[in-house]
Amino acid sequence: MVSGSGICAKRVVVDARHHMLGRLASVLAKELLNGQKVVVVRCEEICISGGLVRQKMKYMRFLRKRMNTKPSHGPIHFRAPAKILWRTIRGMIPHKTKRGAAALARLKAYEGVPAPYDKTKRMVIPDALKVLRLQKGHKYCLLGRLSSEVGWNYYDTIKELEKKRKERAQVAYERRKQLAKLRVKAEKAAEERLGPQLEIIAPINRAASCQIVVDHSGHGNFSSIQSAIDNIPSNNKNWVCIFIKAGIYREKVRIPYEKPFIILKGVGKRKTQIIWDDHESLAASPTFASFADNVVVKCMSFVNSYNSPRSDNKNPRMPAVAAMVAGDKTAFYRCGFSGVQDTLWDDQGRHYFDRCTIEGAVDFIFGGGQSIYENCVINVVGSTLQPGLHGFITAQGRTNPNDANGFVFKGGTVIGTGSTLLGRPWRGYARVLFYSVNLTNVVDPKGWEAWNSIGHE
Repeated sequence: MVSGSGICAKRVVVDARHHMLGRLASVLAKELLNGQKVVVVRCEEICISGGLVRQKMKYMRFLRKRMNTKPSHGPIHFRAPAKILWRTIRGMIPHKTKRGAAALARLKAYEGVPAPYDKTKRMVIPDALKVLRLQKGHKYCLLGRLSSEVGWNYYDTIKELEKKRKERAQVAYERRKQLAKLRVKAEKAAEERLGPQLEIIAPINRAASCQIVVDHSGHGNFSSIQSAIDNIPSNNKNWVCIFIKAGIYREKVRIPYEKPFIILKGVGKRKTQIIWDDHESLAASPTFASFADNVVVKCMSFVNSYNSPRSDNKNPRMPAVAAMVAGDKTAFYRCGFSGVQDTLWDDQGRHYFDRCTIEGAVDFIFGGGQSIYENCVINVVGSTLQPGLHGFITAQGRTNPNDANGFVFKGGTVIGTGSTLLGRPWRGYARVLFYSVNLTNVVDPKGWEAWNSIGHE
C-alpha cells in the first residue's frame, strides 16, 4: 500500500474531483502495479497547476507534433479528460512489459459518474488533493475546461448530466431523511403501544455473537447441550446465545422455566441433531423440552428414534415425543422435528415456527398452543402405519370456546407417503386453520375426523 493513498479494497472507485493530475497519476500508477483495480470518475474535475491560457498553449504545441517519417499519420492525441489521465498514468508504467500491460488493464477512467458507480462508495486520495498540495495563491485550471478548449465537445453535456445526477441524488437523500423520520415516529408509537414488551424483543438484535460454544468432540466450552444450559444462572434477564456445532448429540435436553432468554443456534437441521429414544409417557419421552419463556431455536433438528429405522422397526407404535414446548414466546427457525406418533407437543403458550420440517404419522402436531406454522414442510410417513389405516397431522387441544389457542398453518406444503387427514380434535373445541398450504394427494379429501364426537368437534 502506498503511504497516504488509503487504498486496500479489492476494487476502489476514486472521485477525481479537485485532485492534482500529476500526483493522482503517480499514486494510481503505483497501486496498479501492486495489483489494485481502480476506477476513476469525474475526470473532468481534475486540476492542473497553472492558468488555463498557459496550459492551452502547451497542449496546442503538443497537438502539433507529428511523425518525421509520415506527418499525416502522426500520433493519436487524446482530448477527453479520462483519456488524458489514462495516458498520463501510462507514461508512469512500463506498459510495454507484461506486468505493465496487466497493470494498465486494471484501470478504468470516466467523465462524470456513470452507473453503477453512482451508487458505489467513492474515495479520495489525500496525497493528491488540491487543497493540500497546491500552494495558496497559485493558479490552476480544470482538465475538463482544458479539454473543451482543445477540441473535446462534450464538456457541456457532461455538466448537464452531472447536474441531473446530483438532482436525483438530492431527491434520494431527502427521501431517506423522510423515511428515517417516519421510522423514529413508528418506533415511538410502537413503544407507547407495546411498552415493556419491546424490552424483551429488542435484545435479540443485540445478540450478534454466541457466548457459549457446544462441541460434542470436546473443542468447545461444553461437550453437551444440557451442561451448557445448566451453566446459565436461574432467572437470567439477558439473552444468552449457545452455538451448537455440527454433530449428533445423543441426550435429552430440558430448558427449565426459571431459565428464559436463551438462543440455541445450530449449523443446520441436517447437521446439528439432538437424538434420544424414549416412549410411552408423554411427560417423560420428549427429546427436547422447553418450559421457559422467551426461547429462540435456529437451524437444528430434534429426533425421537424409538420408531427408527422406520422400514424394519419392530417396536409397537407408541407416543414418542421429539420436542415439547410449554413456554410463552418461543420461536423455531429452520428446525426439524422427526418422529412417528406425537412428534411435536405444542403444549401451551405463543409459538412461531418458520420454514421448519415436521414429520410423523399419527397426531404428530398436537397440544393446546397458540401457534403459527409459516412456510413449513409437513412430511407424512404413512409407511409406518398398517395397511388400510390413515394418519392424522394435528390433534389440537382447545378446551374452552373462549380460549385463544389454535394452530394456523400459513404457506408451506404437505408431502409424504400413505394417506392422512388434516387432523382430529384432541379436545372439544379444537381449532386448526390451513391457509394457502399446498396439499398433495397424500391428504384424504375427507379432510377431518371426529375423535369422541363431544363438544364442538
